[in-house]
Amino acid sequence: MQRSGMQRSGTQIVQPQPPVPLTDEALLDGREAGRMTGGKHRTTRWRWQRDERVRFPPPDEVINGRDYWGYGTLRRWLGRQAAQNQRKAAE
Repeated sequence: MQRSGMQRSGTQIVQPQPPVPLTDEALLDGREAGRMTGGKHRTTRWRWQRDERVRFPPPDEVINGRDYWGYGTLRRWLGRQAAQNQRKAAE
């Protein structure tokens, strides 16, 4: 049963929780990393890791075969990409 954002869990109604603010240490899985990079597929990110022009960061953690990036790692990479694009546009 759903009503105005509430979900029924067994016999309890569970209120939706507000999003937790991310810290630089928060780990993001591949899906979340994809969202941060504009919806890019994992294969694209894999290629970017091997491309010297892009230099996408390797995962900060690999847990049970799954890649995780620190929020701060991706935030800094996006900042460098934006700065690089601005320099290219100014030329």
